[in-house]
Amino acid sequence: MRVESVIHPAVTDGPGVYLIHFRPPAVGHARHYLGMAADVTERIKRHRNGNGARLMAVAAERRVDWLVARLWPRPDAQSARELERRLKTRHNG
Repeated sequence: MRVESVIHPAVTDGPGVYLIHFRPPAVGHARHYLGMAADVTERIKRHRNGNGARLMAVAAERRVDWLVARLWPRPDAQSARELERRLKTRHNG
């Protein structure tokens, strides 16, 4: 299997919330990962190397392909954190 991680064309330096989509096979029950970062580009690089969130480390260990499917740029880290919380609450609610 070819391992690939594609960065969404809109990903730039700076704060934001991002949605990662795992290509089949999924990581256990997870098909997506929602995260936030003060510097999205750097965070995505860390995820690509299997660092950061445990789910992303497992994806790297299992050689699961993934891509950044959606990006919500924010003006600052605090607003990114707030949006991430709202999106996760909406999903889990």
